[in-house]
Amino acid sequence: MNVSLLNTHDHSFMKKNVTADSRLPLSGVQHPDVLLNIEVPHPHGGRTVSIPERQLIATREKVKALEAKLVELIGFGEQNDALSSKTHALTLRLIHATSLESAIDTLYLDLLDHFQIPHVALRF
Repeated sequence: MNVSLLNTHDHSFMKKNVTADSRLPLSGVQHPDVLLNIEVPHPHGGRTVSIPERQLIATREKVKALEAKLVELIGFGEQNDALSSKTHALTLRLIHATSLESAIDTLYLDLLDHFQIPHVALRF
């Protein structure tokens, strides 16, 4: 892997070939300041970026994915709340029905109007 390292003595860049062993964590490097100056390929382009910048890019991508998932879950919660309210209202109307025929009419109309169920059949 070709990386650019900053020479801390004369502030010039040197090109070096570095062989990274993927089994060894980077935190085990004896000179952690070297990690700040290693550049890796940008995930969305041909240029190189520093490791902290690459980590920042990866974190931003994770945040975007989590935000999208949160929006999806909030949507599910809102749908569940609406369904719960409709079910509660139907239950109250069925409790107040004075006869079997009134309860069947209430059920039929509620499923059609409030739950948008176009075809309702009741079997005894």
